[in-house]
Amino acid sequence: MSRVFVAEETALGRKVVIKVLPPETAAQVSFERFKREILLAAKLQHPHIVPLLTAGESDGLPYFTMPFVDGESLRVRLARHGELPVNTATRILREVASALAYAHEHGIVHRDIKPDNVLLSGGSAMVTDFGVAKALSASSNAEHAGVTSLGVALGTPAYMSPEQASADPSVDQRADIYSFGVLAYELLTGQPPFAGRTPQNVLAAHVAETPEPINKRRASLPPALAALVMRCLEKRPADRPQSATEVVQALDDITTPSGGMAPTGARTAAGGARPCRGTRRWGALGAGGVVVIVIAGWLLATRTGGAAEPRSIAVLPTDVGADTAHAFLADGLSSDLTTKLSKIPGLSVRAYTPLSVMHGRTVREAGKELDVRAMVMVRVARSGRQLRATASLVNVANDDLLWSDAFDASDQDQFALQDKLVSAIAGALNLTLSSATTTAVRARGTRSNEAHELVQRARLETDRFTAVSLRSAIADAEAAIALDSTYADAWAAMADAWGATADDFQPAAMVSPEVRRAAERALALDPTLADAHAQVGLWSMTYGDDPVGGSKELERALTLDSANVTAGAWYPVLLLYLHLPDSAHTVAQRALRLNPLSRGVWNPFLLTLDFTTLSPDSARVICARAARIQERLAAECEAHRSQAAHDPRGVAAAWRRWIGPTPSGRDLAYLALGLISAGDTSGGHDALRQALVRANTEYVREDLIADCFMRLGDREQAIQWAVKGAASNVGGLGMTLADPVYAPIRSDPRIQAIMGRLKVR
Repeated sequence: MSRVFVAEETALGRKVVIKVLPPETAAQVSFERFKREILLAAKLQHPHIVPLLTAGESDGLPYFTMPFVDGESLRVRLARHGELPVNTATRILREVASALAYAHEHGIVHRDIKPDNVLLSGGSAMVTDFGVAKALSASSNAEHAGVTSLGVALGTPAYMSPEQASADPSVDQRADIYSFGVLAYELLTGQPPFAGRTPQNVLAAHVAETPEPINKRRASLPPALAALVMRCLEKRPADRPQSATEVVQALDDITTPSGGMAPTGARTAAGGARPCRGTRRWGALGAGGVVVIVIAGWLLATRTGGAAEPRSIAVLPTDVGADTAHAFLADGLSSDLTTKLSKIPGLSVRAYTPLSVMHGRTVREAGKELDVRAMVMVRVARSGRQLRATASLVNVANDDLLWSDAFDASDQDQFALQDKLVSAIAGALNLTLSSATTTAVRARGTRSNEAHELVQRARLETDRFTAVSLRSAIADAEAAIALDSTYADAWAAMADAWGATADDFQPAAMVSPEVRRAAERALALDPTLADAHAQVGLWSMTYGDDPVGGSKELERALTLDSANVTAGAWYPVLLLYLHLPDSAHTVAQRALRLNPLSRGVWNPFLLTLDFTTLSPDSARVICARAARIQERLAAECEAHRSQAAHDPRGVAAAWRRWIGPTPSGRDLAYLALGLISAGDTSGGHDALRQALVRANTEYVREDLIADCFMRLGDREQAIQWAVKGAASNVGGLGMTLADPVYAPIRSDPRIQAIMGRLKVR
């Protein structure tokens, strides 16, 4: 529509942009009417609108001016990155929608919403050329037959509403809603709905063809967001949101805790994502209820937010776009960055939270929950053997972009890429690294990039927590060790994968020796590796019948890395067992503060709560928080809350939601235990019967079945299953037998023998 120049406004000494209409367009407009419309549009004053300054004419060519925006267009961002992370796209869309809402309230329709007309500056989106389309249309000379033809030309085919494409003269603000839908579609998928066609065919498609549902192109989108985009793309204006204000409100609803961008919900449970890892160790704790350890302090911190520490940051999951084949690389990079940044004195770094938990959260929401002042965002693109990482530092208080830069490296040297990113982020935070810190940050556990990638794969597969994924994780860790037997992280990954298998998929007696061997080997290779100390400590407390030794190792892990998830999660449980509730309280508070969105921390936390001592409001707050992390956590919390409220129906519904549509034998045993504990003996009997049938073909934790029989009053069956559990070395059997419910059978010689061997306190 114009030729664009950057100029200096000499009176004020500032840069401005001058847009000059080309001769063929200028010939069709009345300059006076054009100027009048431009000056009306110049009255728009909104933080996400680039204002118009003035209009004039030179040698018969009308022009108008606007401020120079130092940044880039959304078109450039899309060309460089492709589809955007959901949280980034949602923030941009919300800002564009708010600009549209303001303009529409003042009677101005844009008519040409597209990525080229959205500028990004300082971390915010600003829409440009508001009112220009109307100025051109309103000033068009009828004698040139320009009203209709110019009206069509004012739009851009890929983003035109059906009414614009068909030259409907009654175009109103709902045309912008449609164009906004096209823009949203492109931000979230990398392409507009009808890409790759001629302009004529695109116009025809806007009029007559339904776009492919956006969630088919990107299945991970929150359902509410996908539905909003498709509503905006309805052919009939009456079927779309009727105002941009409605769109803003919908986006706000989506990004609230109860909205569509909450954790993945039923999709996560049904899709086989990793359930709470705590179920494999001392899992029967929840049934008996032990003690409340952090309620008062934790609830206070949750409600008031607490003060974010200076230079407190978190690393968001790395975005790889549609390159799902390299998801392990993205997850590994974010995790490694978190570890390296945490070694910098003066910088408080929250533990890394994986994509399955962070999915759908806005930067501001994630920052508030993690209680940090800034978020590190990284996007990685692969081209052949080259990696390009674009990193940004965002102020969570106002979404301002504090710093951004791009870095290139070979995919054969990810360590070099990590070093560049860490140095640049430290520089952006005005942190000077000493030589000792630089050495610690740049320490490499292996010279083999392939071994490092295998460890990243192993970690991701372990986190998925299925029988198949854990076998893959063990195989990947073994392959990494074959490449470099001195790589401590590979041995730690091996220990973690075997540990995840124990109790939930195989008897601990079979696999716990592998856990111990790998963990101790990792520790021998690198005595400063917090993960190795945590794994040794966890083995000692769970399978080694050495709670004191386990305590020392877990404490050492937290000394080396205060945000270590494994140690932070399970050390409080061990301290309770050692009758040190005050220490347990302190450690658990710190773990929740440093890992507020960690499933690994939350499951043990729930196991230590006696919900009967909580007020209904406190219990609801806790369960609402759990729901923002994982569906199964939320279901477990609701089960405990319903049981404390003497609501057997609520208990049954929650546990059935927890086990999902295709429960394992272990899941059925948990369901049976939950139902029996709530007083539903009939339902519990039925679930227990199914679990016993499954126990003939798959491993089912013996302590769960013993617990069920004990609560049903069948002491002999409880004793027999406890004996089987001792033979399987099921995790935490000692604490299970310490539960008051087992008091009637503790005098039995068989139970006495078990308690003596396990040193039950």
